[in-house]
Parts: sequence; structure tokens; C-alpha cells
Amino acid sequence: MSTNTTKGFFALLFILGVTSAVKHSLKYFLTATSGMQNFPEFVGVATVDDVQVGYCDSSIQSAEPKQDWMKKLVQAEPYHLHWYRQKCYGNQKVFREKLEAFSLRLNQSGGSHILQRMNGCEFDDESGEVEGFNQYGYDGEDFLSLDLRSLMWTASHPQAFTTKLLWDTETARLEYNKNYYIYKCPEWLKKYVHYGKSILERKGDVAIATHTPHHGIQRDSVSPSAELPMVSLLQKTPSSPVCCHATGFFPDRAMLFWRRDGEEVHEHVQHGEILHNHDGTFQMSVIIDMSSIPAAEWGEYECVFQLEGIQDQMVTQLDKAKIWTNWVPPSRFPPGPVAGVVVMLVLLLGGAFAGLYIWWRKYKEFRLANMGAQLSSSLTSSVNVSLSYFLIATSGAPNLPEFVGVVMLNDMPVGYYDSNIKRAEPKQDWVKAYLEHEPQHLKWYAAQCLDHQQDFNADIYGLKRRFNQSGGIHILQRVSGCEVNYDNGNVRGFNRYGYNGEDFIWLDLEKKRWVAPRKEAHTTKERWDAEMPTIEYMQHFYLYECPLLLEKYMRHGASFLHRRVLPKVSLLQKTPWSPVTCHATGFYPEEAAMFWQRAGRQVRQEARVQHWETLHNHDGTFQRSVTLNVSSIPDIEWEEYECVFKLNGVEDTLVTKLNKAVIMTNYRGTPRSYPAAMVGGAVALMLLMAIALSLRIWKRHPFGFQLANGNI
Repeated sequence: MSTNTTKGFFALLFILGVTSAVKHSLKYFLTATSGMQNFPEFVGVATVDDVQVGYCDSSIQSAEPKQDWMKKLVQAEPYHLHWYRQKCYGNQKVFREKLEAFSLRLNQSGGSHILQRMNGCEFDDESGEVEGFNQYGYDGEDFLSLDLRSLMWTASHPQAFTTKLLWDTETARLEYNKNYYIYKCPEWLKKYVHYGKSILERKGDVAIATHTPHHGIQRDSVSPSAELPMVSLLQKTPSSPVCCHATGFFPDRAMLFWRRDGEEVHEHVQHGEILHNHDGTFQMSVIIDMSSIPAAEWGEYECVFQLEGIQDQMVTQLDKAKIWTNWVPPSRFPPGPVAGVVVMLVLLLGGAFAGLYIWWRKYKEFRLANMGAQLSSSLTSSVNVSLSYFLIATSGAPNLPEFVGVVMLNDMPVGYYDSNIKRAEPKQDWVKAYLEHEPQHLKWYAAQCLDHQQDFNADIYGLKRRFNQSGGIHILQRVSGCEVNYDNGNVRGFNRYGYNGEDFIWLDLEKKRWVAPRKEAHTTKERWDAEMPTIEYMQHFYLYECPLLLEKYMRHGASFLHRRVLPKVSLLQKTPWSPVTCHATGFYPEEAAMFWQRAGRQVRQEARVQHWETLHNHDGTFQRSVTLNVSSIPDIEWEEYECVFKLNGVEDTLVTKLNKAVIMTNYRGTPRSYPAAMVGGAVALMLLMAIALSLRIWKRHPFGFQLANGNI
């Protein structure tokens, strides 16, 4: 299959042009596949203004609304859902036949092939202009497109010419297409826009910026349907590329680029995709490598954001003094509170790690310290270190690798493998240095993952049959490894499976037998209990070999793992009447306490305080949040409250007073005095929650790694 997606049909799915701000669109994306066993044969997606509103595939054999307003519409007008279900079922058969016909016509007897169609309409609600479209792609390249004016097909590929001649003779079908795309499609689109107006049109006065000290603009004009972003310059370390990040804009038809002396820069520039925020707005990034640019020339570079329908550009000059970073020189700790935008970006790029970590923390039933006077003792308890292997297989999830493997050292990702890249990758610099001396270790892990991938594919297929599941998304997980207490030398091994978010079966290494919490696992338990040589091998691996590997990793990563890094603490608030979140990011190790206090006493009311899970950052550090409901606190009493952060092994305590002047917010309602450096921290927190919900989390007790011989 062609990989030239720049000109190919896949580009239609991802590259967004800049057009009129008053245009609305209704698009249908249909995909049929052959020769791809782990992908549905047919998938259909409906979008309104590039927001997904409907979905169907050959596995679920049904159509599903994907927005609350769409669910209300189909409840009020059920024939809509009935029509979509019929279309999904009918197109599944039609596309299968077309895919077979194309394969025969192109003399393709085997392999994987993909047939796609994007069709729909655009409507300009000011001019009333309607534009319909119907385009086909085959194996990643443009194939055919319909000209609704001439009612003739255009062959975009030489091998499509025969099909064009055939389809040009189908006059009844051509007239039906014209009627649908010019009349019926716009009618439905108007109805959808009416139902989804609050999400799709973002009504309300929104300020347009022209100059502030941070990103060179101020808010002085108004657009009724657009939202401008906050633009930040981010950098991991002083030698890393600089990322220009814009978040909170609407609609998603926008451009972000670097320029120098008025000319756009293309060399050493990498553009990221436009991504959704939790509130319906969007974010995007563009990265530039400045390693070869003298510091004296940095000021000649600018990051430019242009939103469709807005004449003014948001221009952010490249200035080292305005770059946000989590980097801390080894000689000192960071001063004062700063924002968590860098964390947000990395979490978006590493959602798989975040999801695994949240699941693992839920397993260990982690709770934030509510210690008060016992604070110091809670931080000086026995030190446990762990080496854990996570394996995840999915079925019916087209946007996820069908198999993922992650190695975690003390809950820090140090190795990664998935079925797309088909190789193992180290995830920490010290691990890369270690593997340069012992490259066979990486090869061993890659071989293990490849074997487990094949076994897990068979296992998840068997489990679906056992549970009588013919469609939908299903997840098989396993976590295994060992934990060593450095104080008393105790070793604990574990090997546990979960299916669709619940415990399935786990190994009792002491009694050398499997435990089946669910009746559906009893058959597996009986078969695996009979494989005593396998159980004895696992017992040896988890209780002897695994601790030796753990000790070796700890020794090679000692300088990194034994460091103490204080966090940057920020106060975040979505709106003036929302709870206030105290967010600490960039600390290490994770043993820390964080809480709100008033007049020196910890605030404990559950109705007022909410503690969040400790999460990983990309660089091996951690982040944590605690939220305080301030709705019933009089303004005069705010400064009696403090957010307290205490890191294990560090004498100093970070104390941040509850002060409206230092609260960071994305709120754009009634004007108020904001700090110059406003950040996307609130967005970051919500995105973390979205990532946590992106998988069906295995909520309890996941222990285990080495796979038993034989399928589940």
C-alpha cells in the first residue's frame, strides 16, 4: 500500500484547510478492508464540523450516536438512527463487493487492501452556498471523485479509468447523488447544527487579542463564533527544540507556523496534528530545532497563529525569557509556582503510559496521605522497589495497537513495545546507556513481546468465544514482576490477568496454584494448575531472576533514581466559581504528601477537598493535585488557606497561599486582572481525566508477567 499520504486519500481525513468561518460541514467516512484480521471489515464515521457524531462498524452491526445532542436528536426523530443503521448495513455489503471488484480489476490476488470514501456537503449559512462532494480512495491514494456540476466521475489514478467509464453510464445513480448532496444533505446538516449549536458554534462574545507582554497581543475586538487560544513557548531542556503550543481555540480551522523576517520557516520545523480539548476547543503545536541558530538571532523568529475568520494574527516572538520549561539545573531547585502545560503536551503524546500508570495505581489502592501530625512517619516507611511488566491486547479498537508491552521500574516506564512499531525501545537515557553495554537484553525483551503478542491474540479470541462476545471493544491485560523491600529483604512476585477491566485469574506463588475470581476462568485455572513445570519456572523467575534484574537496573540508574527534585506548584481554576486546584508537577520520587490546610490544620472535609492520583510525567518525574471547593469560603478568609507539599527526604516544605492574584485560569468571561503568564493547567487536568477514561481500567489487584504455556 502506498505511503504517500501527503497527496493520498488519508490526507482528506487529517489535513484541514482554512476556509470561511461561517461554513458548516457534514462528512461521512467509510472504510472497507480486506486481508486485515484484527480490523473490522467495515467502519463508518459521521462528523459535523469535524466533530464525530456517529459511528458504526461490522463488528457491532449497528450505528451509535457519539454526542449528547445527537442522542437527543435520534430520540426525538428515531428515523435518523434507523436510516443510519440501514446505510451502515447496506454499505457494508456494497463496499465489500467494490473492494473485491477493484482487487480483480487491478490484478491483486492477496495482501491487505483498503477502500475508503469521504462524502457529504458544506453549507455557508451567510451566502447559502452549498457544496457537495463524493471521493474514493484505494490503498492510500486518491482514486475517483464525482463532479456534481457535470455529473461525471474524475479518475485520479490511471487504474481508475475503467471504473470511471462504467460509473459515468449509471445516470440514475448520478441523479440520486446530485439530489442527496445538494438538497437532502444540507437539510440534515442544518438540523444537526441547530441541535448542536452550543458545541458547534461556540456562541458568545470572545475577545480578540492584539498585545500583551506574554504573547504580543491584547483583547480588544469581538467575534461571535471564534475563540482565540493561549499561545505558549515550551522547551524540555535548553538544548531541546522549542515548541509553540496553542490551546483553547475554536473552530479547528487554523494555522500555526514559525517565520523569520516575515517569511515562513520550513527547515527544521515539525507540525503536530490538531487535537481536541475536553471542552470542545482545540490545540495544536509546531516545533522548531534551534540548535544551529546563534542565540543573537533568536529574536528574529516568531510563532504565528492564524484563526479562520479572524484578520489579526497572534504573533509570539521567540524569547528565551518567555519559554516555559520543567527543566531544573542540578545545582538548584525551582523557585515559585509555574504552570503544567509541558506536562499536558507530553501526556497527550504518551497517553498509553498514563493509562497504564493510572490502572497500576488503582490496583495498589494508592491513597494520598491524610496524615497531619503523622506526616513525617508516613514518609519514612519501608522502601519498596518494583519491576513490573505490563502487556495489553485489544480487539475491536482500530485506533489502538492490538498489542502493547511496557516495562516499569518503580512505576516509571523504562521500556516500550507495540505491534505497530514491532520493536522494543528504551524510555530513559540511563536505560539506553545500559543497553549499549548489554544489547542482548533489548533483543530478549523484543522476542518475548513478539511471542506474547501471538499468544494474546489467540487468548482474547478464546475469551470472546467463552463470554459469547461477537463485537465491541475488548481488552486483555497482564501485569507481572517482583517487588523487593530494601529494609527487610522480602521479595514478592506477582502474575495477574484482567479482562475488560476486571480480575480474571492470578497466580499464588506460595501455594503454586492459580486463583480464579470469576467462574468463566475456572476452565483456565484447571488446565494451568496441571502445568506444574510452568508454575515452578514462574516461581523461580519472579522470586529469584526478577529481583536480580531489578537490582541491576537500580544500580545502573542509581544517580537518576536516588535524586530528589522539588515540584513547581500552581493554583488553577477553570472559572471564578469553580474549585481551586493545587497542582504540583516535576517532583521525584513519588513519596510525598500534599494537602490543604487552614491556620496550620489540615482541611479534611470530603465535601470540600478532593485528592487526585499521582501521575507520571514524560521525564520520569511525577505530578499530583488536590482540589479545594471555595464556593462557601468568604473572600476575606481565602488567605487563611494554604496548599502544602512535602517531599520525602527533603527538609523544606513548599507552602502556597490561596491568593486570587496568583491563580491561573483559562476563563474568558467577565474581564478581570489575570497574571501575564496564563496557562492551560485546567485543560491539562481535564485531559488527564480523559486519558484515564480512554481505556476500561482494570480497577483492582493486577499482579503478574510470565505467560503460561498454552492459550487461555
